[in-house]
Amino acid sequence: MEHAILEQEYELSGGASNENHIKNLDVVKVFNSIPLQYSSSEAFLKDLNSLPSEWTLIQITRKPQCKDILQVVRQHMAGQLDFSLDRTRLVVMTAGQDILQIQLNSPSSGDHMKTFFDLVNEALGKMTSASNSRNRREEASVLMKDVSKGIEDSWLCEYQCLLPGHLKCPHLNALIQTTLESIRSSLVTMTTSMETFLRRLLQGVHLISDHQVNELILGHVTNGDELLAEFVTQAVVKFKNEHSKALSTAARYPVILILEEELDRLPWETILCLRSSPVTRVHCFQFLLALVKLHTAKHGPIKNGYLTLPLPNHETDTFVIMNPSCDLPALQTKFTTFLDKKFDKWKHIIGRAPSSSEFSDGLSSHSVFIYAGHGNGTLYLSSDNIGRNRIRAVTFLFGCRSVERVYHGGRVPFSGVGAKYFIAGSPCVVGNLWNVSSSDCDRLASNLINLTFPSPRPSPPILDLHKFSSEWWSVPFVLPVPNNSTLNAVNGALNCENENLNVVNAALKSNGSPIRNVNGSLNGQSKVTSIGSCTISKDPNSKSSTVSNLKAPSMVRKGRAKCIKKPSVVDSNLILKDWVQDSYLHSSKDPGTETSLSYSPDVCFNVQAARQGANYFINSSALVVWGLPVWFE
Repeated sequence: MEHAILEQEYELSGGASNENHIKNLDVVKVFNSIPLQYSSSEAFLKDLNSLPSEWTLIQITRKPQCKDILQVVRQHMAGQLDFSLDRTRLVVMTAGQDILQIQLNSPSSGDHMKTFFDLVNEALGKMTSASNSRNRREEASVLMKDVSKGIEDSWLCEYQCLLPGHLKCPHLNALIQTTLESIRSSLVTMTTSMETFLRRLLQGVHLISDHQVNELILGHVTNGDELLAEFVTQAVVKFKNEHSKALSTAARYPVILILEEELDRLPWETILCLRSSPVTRVHCFQFLLALVKLHTAKHGPIKNGYLTLPLPNHETDTFVIMNPSCDLPALQTKFTTFLDKKFDKWKHIIGRAPSSSEFSDGLSSHSVFIYAGHGNGTLYLSSDNIGRNRIRAVTFLFGCRSVERVYHGGRVPFSGVGAKYFIAGSPCVVGNLWNVSSSDCDRLASNLINLTFPSPRPSPPILDLHKFSSEWWSVPFVLPVPNNSTLNAVNGALNCENENLNVVNAALKSNGSPIRNVNGSLNGQSKVTSIGSCTISKDPNSKSSTVSNLKAPSMVRKGRAKCIKKPSVVDSNLILKDWVQDSYLHSSKDPGTETSLSYSPDVCFNVQAARQGANYFINSSALVVWGLPVWFE
C-alpha cells in the first residue's frame, strides 16, 4: 500500500530528527495520522462520516486467486492483465447513510472477466504497434467499447443503478422522498439499509429495466415477498416512467472510485451509469482521508462536493513543460500557437529538457502544472524525488501512460507515479492510463485547458453548449454554470436525427463558427433557430428538420460531411486546426450578438467534456482524474 511506502520514506529520511530537510513534512504527518487498518467498524464509520455527504464512494474489490500469485509472466507479456473475477464485491458508501455491499456474479459471457482483460490487452496492443494506423485505432476503439458495454450488461447488470452520483436537483430529490414515503406506508418496517438501497435505486432507476427493478426489490427490500415486491415495484416503475428523462440529464455530485489495482485499467468512466457524473479515482480509502484532511486545512472545507481552489494567476501560478524530448514538432507548433493566442503570460519551457530543479520548482511553486511530452516526466525528475517534493499544483500529465499503475506479475506491487504526487501534496492529477495518439492527445489537452481556465486575452467565441452529445457519449452533460437558451438550441440541433443536420454538425465541428441570433431553443416549443448564417427549422410534432442559408467550410461545401461520424462540441472551439483561418477566428463583427467565452470550474466535468473532442474512443477513454474533485473559482 502507498501509505506503507510513505512511512518507509519518512523513516529513511531520518524521521523526526531530520524534519527540517523534509520538504513534504506536513503531508507525511497527515498520512501517518491515518490508520492502515481499523480496529472496529465504529472507527471506520467515524472516518467515513467525516467525508462530504455529497460524495458517492464506489469500492470494487475481488477475491484473491491463487493463480494470480503463482502465474508465470513472460518478459514480452509483462504489464498485460489476466485476472479472474469469480467473486467481486461492490461497496457503495456515503457519509451518514448505511453502507451497501453487493456480491457481483461472474460476467455472463466468455471466460469470466478474463475475456474483458483479453480485450483490453488486445486493444492496447494495437495502440503500441509500430503500425499504429487509423484502422488499428478504430479497431482498438471497438474493442474498448466492447469492454465498456460488457461491464454494464454482463457484470454490473442491474446493480449499475447504484453507481451514479447523488442528484443536485432539489425537485427530483423531493420527488424521490415522496416516493419513499409512499413505499414506507406499505411496508411493515423499513430499515435504514432498505431506505438507503431504495433511494439509490430511485436515483439511477432510468438505467435498468422494469424486470431488473423487480429483481432488486425482491432480493434487497421485501426478502422474497412477491406480493409486496409487486406493489413496491409499481411505485418505483411509476417514478421511472415519469422522470426517466430528467434523471438521465440531471446534474450530479462527484463519484469517487476506489478500485483494486487489477481493475484499474478498465475504462470505468465510460460505462453508461457514470457518464453523467463527475468521476475521480483514489488509490485507497486512507488516501482519500489524508487528501481531504491535508487540503481542507489549507483551503477550507469541501463545498458542494468539491475542493475549491482560486483561479491561477496567469503570470505567476501556471507552468508548462512542452516537448522536452524535442521530437514532437507538431505538438510543439500547435500548442505554442494555442498558448500564444490564449495564455501568452503562462511560464513555460518549450522544446528543451528541463533540469530536475526546474521541474521540481514547476510543481512546488505554481498552482497549475502542465506536462505535454512523452510519458509522465520522470525522465527529468524521478518518481522518488517527486514523492519527496512538496507539490501544491493541480497537475496535468498529457503524456502516454502518465498515470498508469504498472503490473509486474505475481506478488510484486503495482507501481505508478500518481501516488507520488499525492504523497507530495498535490490535490488532483489528470493523466492518461495508456498510449494515446498524438493528434488526439493535442485535442484532449487543449479542450481541457480551454474549458478549465478563462483566457486573460480577448478570444474568439467558443461554441459553449449546455449539454454535450455524440455518437458514443450519448448521455448529455450539464454545465455547472448558468447558461442561456443558446445552449439548448444548439444541443437540439446536434441531437436531431436528420441527414441535413449532419452537414450542420460538420460545419460546427469544422470551423468553430460563432453562435449568433439564436431565437429560442429546439425543445419542442420554438420552431426556428439561427446558428451563425444557418437557419434550422424543426417541426415539434416530428423529427423532420430543414436547413437553409448554410455557409459551411470547403470540406462540407462539397455536399457531404466528410469523416464526421460524431459531432464534437468541444472540438469546435479548437484554434489548432490547420485549415482554420486565423482571420476568421479573430473576426468580431457583431460582438454584441455573439456568445462570450465561458468555462466550467469543475475539472472532473471538463475531463468528461474534453473527451468529446477525441477522434477515437480508445484515446478519449484513457484520460482520467485522480485525487479530489477540484473546482476553480
